[in-house]
Amino acid sequence: VKKGAFTAEEAERKLDLWMTDKEARIQEKRDRIEGELNAALKKQLDAETKLKEAKEAAIAARNAELAAEAEKAKAEAAKAAAAEAGEVEEVTQSATEEPAAEETTNSEEAPQE
Repeated sequence: VKKGAFTAEEAERKLDLWMTDKEARIQEKRDRIEGELNAALKKQLDAETKLKEAKEAAIAARNAELAAEAEKAKAEAAKAAAAEAGEVEEVTQSATEEPAAEETTNSEEAPQE
């Protein structure tokens, strides 16, 4: 402006244009950095989600195995209990039959005296 190459108005207009351009470039860089950061966070979140799902699947499979083993053990215990109950019933029936037989024998002998 001092040398007379352009007027103060032109200098002001060029300064405003430069400031606007500079602010736009700064904003573009902020947006780009924010976008890259969001993309990195999303990528990390996706990786963590996949890992979590894999762990949940492994845990579910292990729980299913344990449940199957527990069911098998329950079934075996029930069979064993049923077998024992059957033996007890046989012993109880035998024990009940023997005293009944003795009573019949005693009943027959009692009137003879």
